[in-house]
Amino acid sequence: MSMQQVYQVPEIAAPFIGRILDGDGHMYMDPQTLREIAGPLDPGHMHDFLTDYMQRDSYREDREKNRSELWNVKGIGAMGALDAAERLEALDLMGLRSQLIYYNTGSGEVRIDSADAREACRRYNDYGLAWQRDTGGRARVAMQINMSDPEWAKQEAMRVIKAGAKVVSLPSAMPPGGVSPAHELWDPFWGLLEEANVVATLHLGSGGLLDNKSRDVLAAEGDYMFPDRGWAEAPSLRASRRIVQAGRRRSAPISSWSATCRPSFTLPRSSWAMSSIVSLGCGSA
Repeated sequence: MSMQQVYQVPEIAAPFIGRILDGDGHMYMDPQTLREIAGPLDPGHMHDFLTDYMQRDSYREDREKNRSELWNVKGIGAMGALDAAERLEALDLMGLRSQLIYYNTGSGEVRIDSADAREACRRYNDYGLAWQRDTGGRARVAMQINMSDPEWAKQEAMRVIKAGAKVVSLPSAMPPGGVSPAHELWDPFWGLLEEANVVATLHLGSGGLLDNKSRDVLAAEGDYMFPDRGWAEAPSLRASRRIVQAGRRRSAPISSWSATCRPSFTLPRSSWAMSSIVSLGCGSA
């Protein structure tokens, strides 16, 4: 039976075939690869879930029907969930021109302030860069940048950009380097992304999920998942707070000070996702 007979394009999608851009795809790794890349870090609930699920009949059933039910089968049983060549085939069948890809990991590698976490982050990015190349760049993997060490973050961003990264994914559980993203400490990092026209994104998973690891593991790894006061640590934000306080005393309208929440760098139009970070910093004022 030919592929055309097995899969039929949904009528609602037909006018857009070949033009669709997917803004939230995911890339899976088999449990063994996930464990190896995590190294000393706890790989999170995903490792245990996949180890169990891939032994079930439901996984085999999903694999058997993932072409005929291309839009319905989700997770690691979906077509192209693991394999880059198969992902290309899935993109063609779905009519997707390109896809933004996030990792499915324990995500401690992007949050935790430790040498082990940063090395794991680098290994994940190497895997993602190879996966992206194997799709001819149509699956654009969001490279994770651990921002606990500003100089390391800049060097890793430079490395993945030179290797072909178009998008980076940033942590959002702890303030980067202990300060607000609007702090001048991070100006060289944002300038690097701007110059390379690389988009910065936030993803819920890398923010930390309370059920992703046991409390004992979270405490042992220093993997904190609640907002910290450091988010508001930046001269521009301290200045904005003073203006807000003065405005309250004078009953000044909000519009008279809201512009001061802008960081000290200019973002390219393509870096729309950065507005989430900037607004979070301003919201802490």
